[in-house]
Amino acid sequence: MALEKTAALLRPLLLLVALALLVVLFLDWRVASVSTPTVELSSGSSGIAGWGLLAAVLLVVFVARELWLLGRKGEPGLQQVAVSAVLALGAAGFTWVGFVTGDASVDVAGVVAVHVEDVQPAAYAGLALAIALAVLAIVRYVAEARAQPAQPRTTAHPSV
Repeated sequence: MALEKTAALLRPLLLLVALALLVVLFLDWRVASVSTPTVELSSGSSGIAGWGLLAAVLLVVFVARELWLLGRKGEPGLQQVAVSAVLALGAAGFTWVGFVTGDASVDVAGVVAVHVEDVQPAAYAGLALAIALAVLAIVRYVAEARAQPAQPRTTAHPSV
């Protein structure tokens, strides 16, 4: 009974974390600035740039799938929870790769160029949300797997 309650509580929490991560991906994760006596330029790079785009696509699919499952009667089966877990883990993984590999650049008419890998607070928030999404997806899958009734074991070869 406790596992069923846990699994039921995890779905809205997973949706909330996934939507929050999707929003955070649109914020600037890195910023580069150039200052000269006559020109001051600043450029940001959002989390959706590069690998973050794949994370965003997986998050949209994950959220759409979870909302579709929510609209259906009854609880999702283990296979459906497994597919959702794979989507969530993929989104979290691509978010982590985007966090590690991201950068921002400023180019002033080809004369001055700056390339910065400075990480903004939004990137740390995105990484924390990605970790939370991965952990919640794993916990939900384990809770669902343990709540499944035990299947009788059968042998692959009949006894003679």
